[in-house]
Amino acid sequence: MADVPAVAHGLAHGHTAGDSALPLLSAQHIPTTSSTFFSTDSTCSTSVRRCSASPTSRRVSDRVRVDVPPPAWRPLRTDQLFRLRSPGASSSTCATELERRLLENGTVDCEQLRAHFLAEGKLERAHVRALITRAATLFRAEPNLLSLSGPTAVFGDIHGQFFDLDHVLTGLAMPSASCGWLFLGDLVDRGLFSVEVTLYVFALKIAYPQYVHLLRGNHECRLLTSRFTFREECFRKYGEEVYDAFMNAFDTLPLAATVETQDGVYFCSHGGLSPDLPKLTDFACVDRFCEIPIKGALCDLVWSDPLEDETALDLDEKDIEEWRAVDFVENPTRGCGQVFGYAAVDAFLRENNLLMLIRAHEVQRQGYLEHKMTTDRTMVLTVFTAAHYCDMYHNKGAILHLKEVGYELQQFENVPHPYVLPKCIDGLSYTISYITEQLADLLVGLTKYCDALDDEDLHLHYAGMNHRLGTELRQPSTPPLASEDVYALLSPRSSETLRRKVSAISRMRMMFRLLRLKRQQELEDDVEKPDQSFDYVREHDKANEGLSNPEFTLHTLDSEKQEIRRMVRSPWLGTDSGDSSPTNSRPGSPAVPSLAEVGSPRAISSLPSSQPSSVPGSPRTSVPRLKLLQSNEL
Repeated sequence: MADVPAVAHGLAHGHTAGDSALPLLSAQHIPTTSSTFFSTDSTCSTSVRRCSASPTSRRVSDRVRVDVPPPAWRPLRTDQLFRLRSPGASSSTCATELERRLLENGTVDCEQLRAHFLAEGKLERAHVRALITRAATLFRAEPNLLSLSGPTAVFGDIHGQFFDLDHVLTGLAMPSASCGWLFLGDLVDRGLFSVEVTLYVFALKIAYPQYVHLLRGNHECRLLTSRFTFREECFRKYGEEVYDAFMNAFDTLPLAATVETQDGVYFCSHGGLSPDLPKLTDFACVDRFCEIPIKGALCDLVWSDPLEDETALDLDEKDIEEWRAVDFVENPTRGCGQVFGYAAVDAFLRENNLLMLIRAHEVQRQGYLEHKMTTDRTMVLTVFTAAHYCDMYHNKGAILHLKEVGYELQQFENVPHPYVLPKCIDGLSYTISYITEQLADLLVGLTKYCDALDDEDLHLHYAGMNHRLGTELRQPSTPPLASEDVYALLSPRSSETLRRKVSAISRMRMMFRLLRLKRQQELEDDVEKPDQSFDYVREHDKANEGLSNPEFTLHTLDSEKQEIRRMVRSPWLGTDSGDSSPTNSRPGSPAVPSLAEVGSPRAISSLPSSQPSSVPGSPRTSVPRLKLLQSNEL
């Protein structure tokens, strides 16, 4: 059986997504204390191939995969992460004090944070709270509709793909007066590093508040982060308090932006348009400081889609006129929001003297798509930045560069990222089923060996063993064990009891083997297959691109939190010691209020606690690369 610590260490830290095998480390390679991996000097290195908590002279040199650097074992110190004018801040400084100092006169060392995250490092919870609080303060002071000007780099959906985001930013100059950055939302979910993406973008906002701007996407809400991966990732890495802080910060994000250039003014939002907002002046009337509802202007801005140009192909002239007369219709794919057609876009652009609508929200094969809507100019432009979306789409990523005159689209491919086990569990917890299976095999083999001996041979064997041990090891005051006592221990009744226990263990072995095979099958099903083209994946992933019975899902947030708490506290068993029910058990749910009746995070947390049936993409069913799901599996 493989060395358990070695397997755990290899699974947790030693591999990238492209590794085909898991190298094993011997026990001597596993440090007895964490000091083996770093020195007292924890100065962070800016090199992406170096552990940010280890100087070059103390780097680990006995790793099987020397090309994979060890992770950063120590969090950044306060003086490494923050640049505070007032002295005296330390790692032990309370979160409230850090938030106050950062709010008054501090900023963030973004390059230090970026290198630390590339080394898979974590932050102190006080530091995370300070970052979120400061960023939320900046967001709250901004209007619903941002007014930007000059050259701007526009980013589409990122979805937790931190290493792809780093790859994109490597070739860009830092935001400044000559070129600002605008993120169109959907920083989180479905990727493996949503926390790192969000914290880094928040840090950019703190460091460059006038030149970095964020808009809210449909995934910046409690409903979708609970259905997908962001909430469990937060629970695993930093706890429930940090997750709640993220949700409160998402409630403060602006909804849309205009970017003015010499060519004219561009309108930017995550999803699209709303029939309730025909003019730019109407945006000031929207109350954005709440959970995203399933209808209304706020919902439309983050959930809507344009009518696809392909639907106008092969239409005659009369049908084209009817097609161009479509303004807003219900969105059947998303389950909420609108599908806006040529009439809606043309009226909105003319009414507000705009050039184009720029949006994200939809994965594109080339990373972008220009919607001409049967005209000779681009009326809507979709930008999607997450390359190789969910590690299965094989799409390119793109960012949009709005210049003073015209615009450019920059495409890029995805880059490798560290491998993460399902549900972000550690290697030892993941291998517990293998360990128990091997132990059960050992006991079953012992039982078969004992059955091969007849009772007399077994009695003589153990009697002779007892005689030798008694002669060599017993103390002078200890009398030898009588042969009749040995026989009593090895009586048919005792042997039968032992056999029954080992038989029960063998049945347990079969159960753990089934669990192991199930996990193995999940990972094998998740491996990329050559026949999974972009169109194939997109068609079969539509079920995860919309709301699935949202009124039934939202009221379960509190009970879902309780479930994740149990999983985090007891990752091997998945439940508390006093709870014998499995973690994926789901009792019936009572009647719940509609989303329209839920107006605040406090109201959400006070809803009844029950659990619905599992939905695809939820933290309990997702794997590192999301498994494709047929529609009839919902």
